[in-house]
Amino acid sequence: MKECRSCGPKPRSEFYARPDSPDGLRNTCKACVIARVGQSPSKVARHEAAVERKANRVPADTRARLAAWYQANKENRLRQAAAWNRKNRESNRARSLRWQRENPEKAAEAARRRRAVKCNSDVRKVSDGDLRRLVGRFRGLCAYCQARPWKHFDHVIPLSRGGRHSIGNLLPACQDCNQQKHAKTVMEWMMWRHRHAA
Repeated sequence: MKECRSCGPKPRSEFYARPDSPDGLRNTCKACVIARVGQSPSKVARHEAAVERKANRVPADTRARLAAWYQANKENRLRQAAAWNRKNRESNRARSLRWQRENPEKAAEAARRRRAVKCNSDVRKVSDGDLRRLVGRFRGLCAYCQARPWKHFDHVIPLSRGGRHSIGNLLPACQDCNQQKHAKTVMEWMMWRHRHAA
């Protein structure tokens, strides 16, 4: 079994080959790839042919030799990478901050995914288009109070309570609502608000 990053676990036979990945398979299953490239048979055929060409570009014995070399030199490569990161820490940080300023939505989604992974939550792909449609559904307002403009995306079932990071568990929320709700379920939060309003 292998985890498709879009739809969950599937048999390994449901994945296209990808020679440069650690397990030799793509991160998304064939069905998700087909859905992304379109249902046109010619598009799917062209895509399968391109995947096959890429898989055959690096012979299997070469891949095995490179994998064996990496395993034999893994500690040395990790030390070199750590030394390079220490030496280039400031330039890496500046590049990272520049990317975050230029791509605020992608940076926020990456932070949500990181938090979900730290909580051992089920993480699904959430695209920019999904988020824009979700915000549009609430006309750019907080899904909870419908009064203030949204600033955050809230996990309806909190990640710390076993919630999944997926478009079905996200709602746009204003800063006040999101911070008040924090790690509470919606019902717990409503009861908390009722007690504090009295």
